[in-house]
Parts: sequence; C-alpha cells; structure tokens
Amino acid sequence: NDLTGAAPAFNNSRVGYLYLYNNNLSGGLPSPSLPNIRYFQLQNNNFSGSLPSFATCPRLYYCHLANNNFSSYSAGSISSNTNLRYYYVNGNNLTVDAGAAIINDIYQIHLNTTNTWNRRFDMSNNGFSLNDLLNFSTTVQEQYNVLTQIRRWTIRV
Repeated sequence: NDLTGAAPAFNNSRVGYLYLYNNNLSGGLPSPSLPNIRYFQLQNNNFSGSLPSFATCPRLYYCHLANNNFSSYSAGSISSNTNLRYYYVNGNNLTVDAGAAIINDIYQIHLNTTNTWNRRFDMSNNGFSLNDLLNFSTTVQEQYNVLTQIRRWTIRV
C-alpha cells in the first residue's frame, strides 16, 4: 500500500482486523469505535497528536501504533481493555507523563483481570527512559514493580 492523507473514522461493528501499517497516513488518529476489533495495526505511518482511546473496543487483543509521531496519551485510553495482550507504542514522541499514564492504565488492567496471560507493552524509543519513568512518582514505581515482578508482564521502556 501507499496510502496517504488522514485516517477515516473507524466505526464498524463487523471489523475484526485492521491492517494499515507502512503507509503515509498522517494527522490525528480518531479513537475507533470497533466493538469486535482484535488486531489494530497502524504502525509506521505519520500519525501525530494523542494516542487514540480504545474504550469502545472491548475485544482488542493486539495494538501496534509504533513508529509514528504521537506525543501524548489520555488516561483511561486502555484501562478497560482486559483482553489486551500486546500494546506497542514505541518509536513515537511520548513524554514521561504519557508513560506514567500508560503504566497506570496497564495497572488497571491488572486489577480487573484474573487470567495469567503473559502480556507485552512497549514504550521504548520515546522521549523518556526507564529511570525517568520510575522517578516520576512512587505510585508509578510500585505499579511497574507489581506488573513486571509479580505479574511478570513485559514492559519495555
């Protein structure tokens, strides 16, 4: 593909898989309303602004938004996605504030699920390091430790 321009509004109850990676899509990415989406892959584009919320995507399992130009994150964007096993937002322009909000949302997933799946979250190659994140607050540090040491979920920063 060599798609260019803005992303459309994604709202369709039949879509289960969305693969629009490696294009030249740009601008803000609207929060999708895809209740049956399992795979959402829009990595390697030129999206900017805030990462979208997936609050209306309860079946989301795999989300890949790496290598774009996202710079912010709204708290609660993935906190209710208990089926989410893979969330890749590496290679963007996220700040430590965004990283802390993502850790908090991942922690909310931990509190609301009893399954023992291994999960992978990648926030590497953004505008902060693991030390920046752990020094953000004692709450973030405690949440990170529970997620990586007790739950043994993989979180790359």
